[in-house]
Amino acid sequence: MARGLGGGYGKGGGGGPGSLGKRTSASRLHSVEQMPVISEGAADAADQQILEKSSDPFSSSPSTPQIPAKSHARRSAALRDAQFPYPGSPPPAYRSTTPSTSDPSNSTRSYDVGPQDPLPKDRRPGWMVKRGGWWKIVLGVVVGVICVVALAVGLAVGLRRSSSASSSGNNDNSGSSNNQGNSGPAFPAGSYAFTTALDNVSTACTTETSAFRCYPYTTYAQSNSSSKAVFFWTIAQSSSSSQPPAYKISAARNPFVPQFDNVDMQFLEPGSANERLVFQFPMNAAVVPSPPLSVQQTGGTASGSAGTVTCYYNNTIMGATIYTRRAATYPVGLSSPVHNNAASGSGSSTSTSSTSSTTFDPWPYAVDVRQIATAGQGVPDCRDSQGNPVGNLTVLDSSAACSCTYQNYDL
Repeated sequence: MARGLGGGYGKGGGGGPGSLGKRTSASRLHSVEQMPVISEGAADAADQQILEKSSDPFSSSPSTPQIPAKSHARRSAALRDAQFPYPGSPPPAYRSTTPSTSDPSNSTRSYDVGPQDPLPKDRRPGWMVKRGGWWKIVLGVVVGVICVVALAVGLAVGLRRSSSASSSGNNDNSGSSNNQGNSGPAFPAGSYAFTTALDNVSTACTTETSAFRCYPYTTYAQSNSSSKAVFFWTIAQSSSSSQPPAYKISAARNPFVPQFDNVDMQFLEPGSANERLVFQFPMNAAVVPSPPLSVQQTGGTASGSAGTVTCYYNNTIMGATIYTRRAATYPVGLSSPVHNNAASGSGSSTSTSSTSSTTFDPWPYAVDVRQIATAGQGVPDCRDSQGNPVGNLTVLDSSAACSCTYQNYDL
């Protein structure tokens, strides 16, 4: 190797300085001798032995250094503070899923991120979670507000119309309240004076016209003032739970009109213009003929009066229809609302028996009163002051009837 190098340098130096300037680059390359080949076989074998020895950890070759034992002064990773585990413990694993752009066969790429806390459960309803949920809430609120406004307007209009209807006529004016203040019973309960006129009298049930009479014994056609008949009646509500309400009626003591106590009434067509209370019951009507019956009229042969005779009409039907909205026309000027005075306690209990201390307010609505006695055997039954039968005044036609009709309208 020394020789080769020396020869090369010797050849180059022997040319002289003048020859270097004349040589071209090609001639210079041809003038350099080939380098000798270095044999690497022995070196390769030596290197292989070194590698084998270094790969054996148990080799005691002096060329391989021993792994030093861990120092006792070094803190163990297990004894590190739990709040600062690093670098004593490896970082937690993580996992994530992201779209993959390099692998077209897989749309996602996964990374293990370890255990994760569960996400809080969405407690909103499904319709709210969907797109447009808040708009649905706003729309619902708007619709609710519109409904409330419409209901309020409708209620106000309805109440206004009801108030107008109740104040348009006398019937509705007084139907809402019948007392001064709030101390009295609810209308139509109370004590009232029903002023009527005797409109018609029929004596078809007897052979003697003087044997049947009606108080005040003068019809409206004969005299509009002398035909007035007043009935003092008390109406009481017997049951507030029934619909329509139930009422009873009683008559004050009066020798000229029939007497009755706690007779049931029917409440018909409530709320209509023909709203009314109706009642009727059977009774025995007593009539004192005037002029007095003669002996011949009672079947006797003697002349003169037969004395005091009373004729009884058994099974007479007494009834009345009391309107609560239809206005009366008699007497003139009786059109003010009813404000019944309940200070005396009339109408405040189930019993409707009237007393002399009861105040009776005028009834301004229509009313008609009738007494009907159907003809038949024993009608009338006339007797003298001793109770002995007197004569036979019967009409056998069962379709015939005697009647007294009173009313305060359409006269």
